[in-house]
This record gives sequence, C-alpha cells and structure tokens, in this order.
Amino acid sequence: MAKKKLNPLQQKELLDELTGMVLDALPQDWDYLELQHHQVGNHLSLAVGLRVAGGGGREWNPSDQIWYLFQDLRSGMYSEGQGTWFSLLYKLERPGRYSVSYEWEQEPPFSPPPPPGDFVLELKRFPREPQYVPDWFPRAVEQTEA
Repeated sequence: MAKKKLNPLQQKELLDELTGMVLDALPQDWDYLELQHHQVGNHLSLAVGLRVAGGGGREWNPSDQIWYLFQDLRSGMYSEGQGTWFSLLYKLERPGRYSVSYEWEQEPPFSPPPPPGDFVLELKRFPREPQYVPDWFPRAVEQTEA
C-alpha cells in the first residue's frame, strides 16, 4: 500500500521538485524532454526523449533520484480500492513548463512482459476492487503463466 497519500498540492510540489532536479541536470542546449515511466509491481520500463536546440536528439540519462520521485508520486497517488497509475508521461518544454499525464487503465508497452509475481505484488501494494482491475490485467497474468 502507499507510503504516504499525496493531495493534489503535494503532488504538484513533488513534480515541481522533480522539475527543478531535471532542469539542473539537463544540457544547456536542451529544448524539449519526454520521460515515460511504466510500472507493474517491481517491473519497470523507462524511456527518455531529449530534443536539443536545432531539432536534433541527444542521449541523456536522468539520475536514479528522478525515477525514485516518480515512484513516490505513483505511491502517493494511490486511491483506496482503485489502485494507482500504470504509466506516466512527463513533458518539459523550455523554459521549464511541464505537463504530466497518467494512464490508470491501459496496458503499458512492456517488452518483455512482467512476470506473474509482479501482477500479484501490484495488487498487494495497491489493492483494487474488481471493477477497477483493467481487462488486460488478468489476461496478462494468464499469458505470462503460459
């Protein structure tokens, strides 16, 4: 279950803190950044897209602390009986404007899929009433067991 429930103001404060860390770490010529965080249980899929001035891409790896803050956000957004999000898309534009979207129902694009134990762990950490368990979730457990 969630460590600490975060209200909307606390969620914004955490995202502001995260954004400050990201801005401090980005190369000077950055223009646009996308971070994707997908999770079920302990199974993570992380992706980074960085565009620099002039439109080219560049490899950039955020610190582990940044990914940990996303996990804190995920835990803090747990809703009793409804679970928490499986995927997050964080977009950052110059000079520091960010937006975040969350996916609570759609299956994350995992490759390979999480092992069955991670689905069990997900429901143990973030319990969901049956009506809030996505349709793909039980199928995903069945497919990984096959």
